[in-house]
Amino acid sequence: MWREKNADGKNEFWFGYRGHLAVGTSSQYILQSLFSSGSLNDGKAAIALLKRIDQRLPITSASYQILDAGYDFEPIFEQIHHMGQQSVTAYNKRNEGEMIEFDKEFAPICF
Repeated sequence: MWREKNADGKNEFWFGYRGHLAVGTSSQYILQSLFSSGSLNDGKAAIALLKRIDQRLPITSASYQILDAGYDFEPIFEQIHHMGQQSVTAYNKRNEGEMIEFDKEFAPICF
C-alpha cells in the first residue's frame, strides 16, 4: 500500500503492483520487463530496465532511448550515456528550480 496526494490535495491510498516494460520502437517487442510493488518510482525502474538491456541484450544498432517526461532525471541520462547511446526525453519543467532575476524582456518566445 502507498499514499499519494490527488489534485485536490487529499490523500489517496493504493494497493497493487506495476509492470514496467522497455519496448522496441520499430518492432514493438518487449525487450525487458520488471514487476514491482506499486510504490516503486518509474525512474528507478527505468534504470533497472536499462541495465538489464545493457547486460542481457547488447543492442549494437540502437543509438537512442526515447522516454517521456516522467523519466527526465540525471541518473537515467547517465545510464543511457554509459550504454553509449543518447536520450530523447520530453522536457519536464517540474525538475527546474525557480528562476532567479528572470527578465521577461529577454524571455524566449514559445509557440
